[in-house]
Amino acid sequence: MSSTGAPAGPSCVASLPQAWLTARSLPLLTIPSGTPLFRVHQAIHAPIFFGPATGPAFGVRQPPTNRFDSLTGAFGVLYVGKQFEGSFAETVLRNPLRRFVSQNYVSLRAVSEVTASRDLKVVDFHGPGLSAVGLTNAISTGPYNPCWAWSDYLWSHRDRPGRYRLYLAARSSTDLLRDLRAA
Repeated sequence: MSSTGAPAGPSCVASLPQAWLTARSLPLLTIPSGTPLFRVHQAIHAPIFFGPATGPAFGVRQPPTNRFDSLTGAFGVLYVGKQFEGSFAETVLRNPLRRFVSQNYVSLRAVSEVTASRDLKVVDFHGPGLSAVGLTNAISTGPYNPCWAWSDYLWSHRDRPGRYRLYLAARSSTDLLRDLRAA
C-alpha cells in the first residue's frame, strides 16, 4: 500500500480488443532471420518452450499464467527479447511490488540465445504501435486477463502475426546468469 492507502503499483486495466480493429492492419515489425533473441527461462524447460505446458493426461494446455498466454489454450507462447536486459527484466524483475529477488529464484533460471530460420512478423506493442490498436501501457503493467484476450485476438487477426512454432534454433547457457550472481 502507498502512503495514501491506495494499492501500490499499476492500477490501470488494459481495454479489450475493439471491433474496429478487425478492418485495420496491425502495426507490424519484422525481425530478420538470424537475429539473436534472448530468453530467460526456468532451467527445467528447454530453451524453446511454448507455454503454458500441456497437461500429460489429455494433452490440453494448462490455464494461462504469463502475460500473453492464450486465454483459450489454442496455442503456446515463447517469450523472447531482442536484448538480454529486457528478457531478464521481464522474467526476473516483472513484479514491481517485489523489492528483492532471491538468489534461489535466479539460480533456477537459464539464459538462452535463439535465432529464427526465417523472418518473424511481430506486433509493435510499444509507443505508436500501442496507440494504433487502441491501447496504453496498461497492457504491459496491468492485470493479465485483458492481455490473454489480446493474445488470442492477435493470433486470429487477418495479418496473422507470430505463427512460428518450430522455426527456432537455440544455443543455451547458464553462464551469463552465473556471471550476474558472481558480480
